[in-house]
Amino acid sequence: MRKPLGTAETDKGYWLLKKSLYGLKQSGYKWNQCLSTALKEEGFQQGTADPCIFTRGKGQLKCIVLCFVDDLAILCKNAEQADVLIEALRKRFTLHDLGEIHNYVGLDITKVLNGYKISQRGKIAALLRKFNMEQCNGVMTPMETDFEKDESPSPMFDTNMYKSLLGSLMYISQWSRPDIAMACNLLARASSQPKQKHWLAAKRVLRYLKQTIDLSLYLEPKGGLSLTAYVDANFASDTETRKSTSGMTLFLAGALVGWKTVKQRHVSLSTCESEFAALSLMCSELIWYNQLMLDLGIQVPKPITVMEDNQAAIQMAMTPGVRGRSKHTDVRFQNVKQCVSDGLISLTFCESSQNVADALTKVQGTIKHLENCEMLGLRV
Repeated sequence: MRKPLGTAETDKGYWLLKKSLYGLKQSGYKWNQCLSTALKEEGFQQGTADPCIFTRGKGQLKCIVLCFVDDLAILCKNAEQADVLIEALRKRFTLHDLGEIHNYVGLDITKVLNGYKISQRGKIAALLRKFNMEQCNGVMTPMETDFEKDESPSPMFDTNMYKSLLGSLMYISQWSRPDIAMACNLLARASSQPKQKHWLAAKRVLRYLKQTIDLSLYLEPKGGLSLTAYVDANFASDTETRKSTSGMTLFLAGALVGWKTVKQRHVSLSTCESEFAALSLMCSELIWYNQLMLDLGIQVPKPITVMEDNQAAIQMAMTPGVRGRSKHTDVRFQNVKQCVSDGLISLTFCESSQNVADALTKVQGTIKHLENCEMLGLRV
C-alpha cells in the first residue's frame, strides 16, 4: 500500500503489509479466506455453486451458514446447535448475536403459518424519502403498456441521478419484487443516455412501490422439494435493435426462488428461435440450481419440469436432427437438446395465460399484472 501521510520521508513510497486492512482492494478476499478457514475448522464444507454457503452434518444435525460479507445467517434444526457454533466463532471474531432472524441484508423476514414471507418495506420507504416521493400518488402497475412504443422526442436527463435510482430499484427487484423486474430491465437499457421520459418512467415505478409497499413474497412449500421452471420470450420486443426478451421463473416446492429477465444478445428470426434461446438460458440456470441443491444436501427429482408455451420450440428441442428452417440456430443454444437427452429437463406445454414467466417479458395491463403477482406468490 502507499505510505500514509505523516510518515518519515526517508521511508519508501510503498509498504508491504503483514496483515490486511479495511478498505483495500484485497480486503474482501482476505476476509473471505479467513472466515472460510474458521468455518472449515468447525467441520463445514464450502459450496461449489456458491462459495458463500457452508454446510455441515445431515438430518437433524444439519447446519447451514450463509455469508454476505460479514453478515452471517445460521440455519439449524435447534437453537442449541446454533449457540454452540456462535460460541466457537466468538473465540476468533467479535460477534453480535441478533437472535432469531428478522432482517437480513435489507430483507424483512417474517415467519407465517406455512413458511416465511420476505419484503423490503424499510428499503422502499427509505428510497421514497431519498427522492422526495413520500407524498406521491400510487399507481397499480409499474409501467405504462405503451412505454416501449413511445418514440416522441424527449430531452436528456442527469445520468448520475438516474443511475442512482435505477440501481436501488434493481436491488429491490432482484431480492423480493419480481413484479418490477421487467420495468427495471427496460429502464436499464437507457442507463448510458437517459432521457426525461425514462426518468418519469422510473418515478412511476416508485409510485407503484408506494402503492404496493406492503406486498410480500411468500415462501410456502407445497409438496415435495421438486423444481418447476417457466420460460417465455417476447419476440423482437426492442423497437430499436429488434432483439427479443427472455423471461424465466423457478419454483421450489411451489415457492418462487428464482427469476430473471434478460434482453437477448442476438436477433432472432422467428418466435420459435427466440423461445429456444430463452430455453437455453433456463438450462444454464437449472444446471447451477441443481448444483446448489446438491451443496445443500437436497436431491432434486429428475427430470425437472420446464413449462413452455411454444410448441415449435418444444419440438425443436426434442428432435435430434437439424431441419432446414432451424439449421441457422446458433450452436450455443443446442445445450437444450443436450439437457433433454441427458434427462435433466422435461419440456411441457402450457397455455400462455398460465405461463408465469410472461410477466418478465412484457409490460402488462392492470388485470393481467395483478393475476401474475398472485401466481408469483406476491400478496399482502
